[in-house]
Amino acid sequence: MMFTIINRLKIKSRAVICTYVLIGCISISFAQSTEKIPLPTNLEQGYPRLYITQDEKKDLQKTIKKETWAKEVLQGIHDRIDTHVKRHQSDPEWMVSRLQMHWKTKATNIYVNGVNYSHADGEAPVPTVRFVGARDYTTPYGKPNLEDILPYMDDPRGLYLPNRSKEGKPFEWVHPAKTGRIIYSINEEIIGLARDAAFINWLENKEEYAKFSFDVFHKYMEGMSYRSEPIDLLNGHIQTLVGFTNFQVIHENVLIEIAELYDFLHPYIEAKYPQHIAMYDKTIKRWTDQIIKNGVPQNNWNLHQAKIILKAAMVLQDDRFYEDKKGREYYIDYILNVTSARQWSLTKFMDYGYDKENGVWAECPGYSMGVTKDLTHFVEDFNNTFDHNIL
Repeated sequence: MMFTIINRLKIKSRAVICTYVLIGCISISFAQSTEKIPLPTNLEQGYPRLYITQDEKKDLQKTIKKETWAKEVLQGIHDRIDTHVKRHQSDPEWMVSRLQMHWKTKATNIYVNGVNYSHADGEAPVPTVRFVGARDYTTPYGKPNLEDILPYMDDPRGLYLPNRSKEGKPFEWVHPAKTGRIIYSINEEIIGLARDAAFINWLENKEEYAKFSFDVFHKYMEGMSYRSEPIDLLNGHIQTLVGFTNFQVIHENVLIEIAELYDFLHPYIEAKYPQHIAMYDKTIKRWTDQIIKNGVPQNNWNLHQAKIILKAAMVLQDDRFYEDKKGREYYIDYILNVTSARQWSLTKFMDYGYDKENGVWAECPGYSMGVTKDLTHFVEDFNNTFDHNIL
């Protein structure tokens, strides 16, 4: 919702890019080559940088002051998060405690039985992030409102959730394997609120929003930093698909929200908690490496993975800042030009999937249009952030 304001400021360039991609997918398929896609040469060093920079802040504020629609979008963000931010000032544990974590057990190792969660073991020095319950979304249990989630829920009986298949939807204890994607969905909702609060702090210089955002972000990222790759007890195909929060790396969209949050909150972290930046960056890199390591390269998955990797890469520092030299340029170049077992370069992906005679992606219509839409957004994101049209 907050990006509606930012994106509408750039609507002209977006329309041009969309047109180029939809037309260009056909022409590019005739002109594929093995040449490397050049990387942007003038990388923004400050934060934020994903959708807007510090230098563009005044223009955004002017737009909000002038345009009714922009005021309404901003008010919508406030309506959604203000109650939580106000509560956080007197009860800083309320929202944080509703994150789905291994609060008591502090488990580091996740085990799955094919497409269902099995159990966890190991112990970290801090609470760690839970893995999703199942690959299948289907479950008779419902996602509770935040107010109805038990704080610090980590019980051997499982999760305490409403059973939608019973009259009155009574709350029951249930094993995570029977809860679909509820664990992930709760965490994503909370991270989304924290991301919006980070944006408000950046826009309006209100530290209470930054504090709310930071407390959620830090607890989640600290917990994620100790998590290991899930292990499939069946040693099957799932082992090649799993991410850190989901059974499929293409569903690690919470990493996009983490990147957006981090982008807007980074100046606050630099000023208040710079000692944590190395841990945050290392965690984002490990998470990104997992998405590169797993997946399916020869279909729509490749681009789904690439769009997540792109957002994560954008908020990292340059290669030279890291001992392993794996920073922003490394990951951007990887998704553009490097082909590995489960993550193909953008050029190989397009050359393989787009028909050279008609420019249509080689899957069913829903997937085909989805790939072109995602490709459009990918090029658009790249251009908006780097002022660099890779098309």
